[in-house]
Amino acid sequence: TEIEEEPETKPKKSIKNSYLWADSSKKKLTESSAFDIIEKVENKGYTMPGDRSAARMIINELYAKHGAKFKDKEVQKFFNSKSWYKKIKKKVSTDKAFSKMSGLEKKNIEILDKIDKEYY
Repeated sequence: TEIEEEPETKPKKSIKNSYLWADSSKKKLTESSAFDIIEKVENKGYTMPGDRSAARMIINELYAKHGAKFKDKEVQKFFNSKSWYKKIKKKVSTDKAFSKMSGLEKKNIEILDKIDKEYY
């Protein structure tokens, strides 16, 4: 008897090198689109550090993209594992990272923060 081989499946994209929301500096959020993005992140089954919501971690990612260093060890460990974060040479305070953000990024944070506080 021949043994039938299982078809090869592509491995799921690892959270290690991927962004939670790659377009955070390019796309303007509305409350509705923010919920869609949060739902996509939640559906990927990622474990967020310290039981943080997906909305809060997307906010943290916006800071991390600008080199923010986090006081919370779990959050810092989460971003330290990202290849894109490791490439950022100089880590800065969250205040400094915020000051480097575009108006669009700040507005996206405002929308995500409102959702995080109201729903999570």
